[in-house]
Amino acid sequence: QDAFQLYDTYGFPIDLTELMASEKGITVDTAGFEAAMDEQKNRSREATRMAGGAQQALEEGFLPEHHSEFVGYDVLSTQSKVVAVLEHDGKQSLFLESTPFYAESGGQVGDQGRIVANGMTFRVDNTYKNGESIVHEGQIESGNLDDLKGVDVEATVDQSRRLDTSRNHTLTHLVHAALRDELGTHVHQAGSYVGPDRMRFDFTHVEPVSAESLARIEAAVNEKIRENMAVEIAYASLDRAKEMGAMMLFSEKYGDTVRTVRISEYSLELCGGTHLDATGQTGLMRFTSETGTAAGVRRVEAVSGRGAEQFFRSETDLVSSLTDILGADRDRLADRVEQLLERNKELERELSSVRQESAGSAVDDLISSAKMLGDIRIATGVVEAADMDTFRSTADKLRDGLKHQGVGVIGASLSGKASLIVVVTDDLITRGVHAGNIVRDVAKFVDGGGGGKPHLAQAGGKDPDRIPDALSHVPDIVNGMVEG
Repeated sequence: QDAFQLYDTYGFPIDLTELMASEKGITVDTAGFEAAMDEQKNRSREATRMAGGAQQALEEGFLPEHHSEFVGYDVLSTQSKVVAVLEHDGKQSLFLESTPFYAESGGQVGDQGRIVANGMTFRVDNTYKNGESIVHEGQIESGNLDDLKGVDVEATVDQSRRLDTSRNHTLTHLVHAALRDELGTHVHQAGSYVGPDRMRFDFTHVEPVSAESLARIEAAVNEKIRENMAVEIAYASLDRAKEMGAMMLFSEKYGDTVRTVRISEYSLELCGGTHLDATGQTGLMRFTSETGTAAGVRRVEAVSGRGAEQFFRSETDLVSSLTDILGADRDRLADRVEQLLERNKELERELSSVRQESAGSAVDDLISSAKMLGDIRIATGVVEAADMDTFRSTADKLRDGLKHQGVGVIGASLSGKASLIVVVTDDLITRGVHAGNIVRDVAKFVDGGGGGKPHLAQAGGKDPDRIPDALSHVPDIVNGMVEG
């Protein structure tokens, strides 16, 4: 052990250790050294396999020949055996001889659940494929991860979650068929997401689907759900499946034998996902959105089963809240909202008129209190402005009111920041007075900056409290331009 530690820790050669030991009359246990070396190599090899991931581990013999047999089409719980464990980058994974856990594939999310044995519990948060292996990724909840190696376990899928996911997968097939019926046979699948909470289906189509068409598609799908059509799984050769007219993804590579999912005479597709036994198990579906994702590709999202129930409950709660807030029953809710919107428009028009009058009055006050710099009138002041549009409108009125030989500088606090606008009449521009230069110099006093044209310029700053002080410097700035 000492000889091995000298070599492993300090790089001290074994032959030199033997030589020095012999000079002292000490023998070295070379057999023990070789055994320690073999043990260290094995640890290193295993660490390399674990760091490389499941596929590298499989190629290097980390996984046995028989592993990852998927039995989850038929059962959601099964007795199995842990053939390997991995822990890398804070993630823990198990590999089983056989598993009911569906691995993420074809747009369908992986299963979740638990793997238990002898008081040990491993929580499966995700299931995915790595090469030919099925990876159960999660966290050990009780026990030690390494103690699960080679242990017989019971692997159980979260049944409720799997059923919700299967509802949405069968729904994608129904939606695909209904889209083709409504929009045309040019519609083909261009991608999908199938989870327990919702489904997303991308398809080829050159324009948005109208609300009327979407409503008809939704009604058609719900009708097929109510018909409770059988969902039949079968296997066939690829050529035979094509002869039967099965829908398939052009980008997908299929083997000689394929799995088909038939929904009566309504739909036939190649699919490896999990499905219901009959469409009636879907319960109900509802589209939640229709959008575009790329040129010639549209996307619909929908919910079904418990997801649809939650969606409708949310809508019902929202409507109930609105009826309480607006004081109208459901039948008159839309009318009440329209009335409020119209009233809001009227109030906005009235408010705009009041603001215009107020701006006009403020401009009159600014002009009447303007200071004279020789023959130049300089009107400055802080104004009240609800928004930038009102602020700019006030500046325009100020320039019109000054008419000639005038400079106007106004400031306002908007959204907690300083805003400044400078206006200069045309006859002063020829004398070297430039609005952009004025606003640039004034803005420095409010910790800001800006610029603009000779007759109109704008600036912003961080400190609105210093606007009055900034405006007090305007006469000196203008004087410098005229004298310069």
